[in-house]
Amino acid sequence: MSNRTILIVEDDPDSQAMLSWVVESRGDIGLMAGTAAEAAERVKEVGGRLNGIIVDFHLPDGDGMQLALSLRQQFVVPTVPLIGVTAYFTLELRAQALAAGFSACFPKPLPMDEFMAALNKLLG
Repeated sequence: MSNRTILIVEDDPDSQAMLSWVVESRGDIGLMAGTAAEAAERVKEVGGRLNGIIVDFHLPDGDGMQLALSLRQQFVVPTVPLIGVTAYFTLELRAQALAAGFSACFPKPLPMDEFMAALNKLLG
């Protein structure tokens, strides 16, 4: 078991379950948040022990892309990998996310082979 802590910020229950399963199947710990406010609370709880953030770009209480960048800046090591997921995926959005500092950006439903390869590359 790697025991890396990965924050999963996702409001859809089915997507939460799937992302949690993916993270935990790798031996990592999935820390779940359904809103931007919950995500900020979870990050405060674990502080610098966070090893990655997977975030949906469209949350009920805010912009997931801005949230992840803010959390990384305020509470987490600046190099923690950020992985975006969105049902509203475009190549332009991916380019914006990568330019803003994300390590990867994926459409929903997730292309599982590519997503797992990215997790393995970014998180070990």
